[in-house]
Amino acid sequence: MAATKYTYSIQHDTKNGKMDAEALESQIRSSAIIIAIDYINTDGDDADIWFKTILSAEDVETLNAIVAAHDGNPLDPTETKKDVTGKIWEHQTSRPLGLDTYFTSRGDDRSNPSDCGHGTPFKIMHKIGDDCPKVIYLDFNILLNKTFIHEGYIEGCDAQFDSVRLEIVPDVFSAITPGTNTPYFNTGEMILPAPVVGMPGNCEIDLNELYKYVGGLIYIPDSDLGDAPGCNGHTPAFWNADYDSEENRFDSLTPAYDGKGRYNIFTVEKPLQRFVNDTLVNGSPFYKLQASDTAEVGHGMRLRATAITEKEDVDDHNWTVACVLTMHRDHTV
Repeated sequence: MAATKYTYSIQHDTKNGKMDAEALESQIRSSAIIIAIDYINTDGDDADIWFKTILSAEDVETLNAIVAAHDGNPLDPTETKKDVTGKIWEHQTSRPLGLDTYFTSRGDDRSNPSDCGHGTPFKIMHKIGDDCPKVIYLDFNILLNKTFIHEGYIEGCDAQFDSVRLEIVPDVFSAITPGTNTPYFNTGEMILPAPVVGMPGNCEIDLNELYKYVGGLIYIPDSDLGDAPGCNGHTPAFWNADYDSEENRFDSLTPAYDGKGRYNIFTVEKPLQRFVNDTLVNGSPFYKLQASDTAEVGHGMRLRATAITEKEDVDDHNWTVACVLTMHRDHTV
């Protein structure tokens, strides 16, 4: 089924006429509602609560009651948390509650949107005479499986001051043709709604291609502070679209002129985030890339791994690098 939105008035449908999205999401996650919540987006008085699919009539009643009782206060960081047995939680974790920890050296197979862990292996083998640098891409199925990257482990073999780079890059949309006075403006890097740049549209886009599961729509997650795209300095997103999990396609592309949408469309492959910057690998080391934080991965974002062979100070040589990722995911099989 398609992801489903339930819209409420913050002023009229909540207890005190205010809303704290993080607190409300926590209240929904701990409720008896069976379908997983995706995210909450607020715009003025409207609060859109998105779920993975449509709720039953009973779950809608529960959701209505939760919203009606919501007092708008943020979560109390001093509140004692207990599990269902009454035991107190007193440990820190990078894992968002409700997700599972997942170690992997493979991406997902995006030809099957429900696949987890049967994609490209995370290893790069350079042999004498090969082109340099070597690049691989790891892809992840995100729409039905909320995913965060936590940290990683790099293992090298026979390296001679070679280096590794890990970045998040977008799927690139290329089904574009020149046009005049269209709704779409190609900046050379992105497709924006023409009114955003204040100029007539200069291209046409093939919506049939864009609506494919791997078509070019890049989901922009909330920031670490819970801000939706375009809010409080967070990255803007200029398009909205609906995903139908039964048809495995998007539809209903609409512009978000204020940058408070959910998707962007990129026409060039540019780094959105760099986790590892040209880290040297010498000999056969094992590195732990330790972190206390996580970063949410959006649909259409790819992990690009680049292996750069040192050829200036040493002769070309055979070497290998591999990586294990620590992730937090909604499901791991």
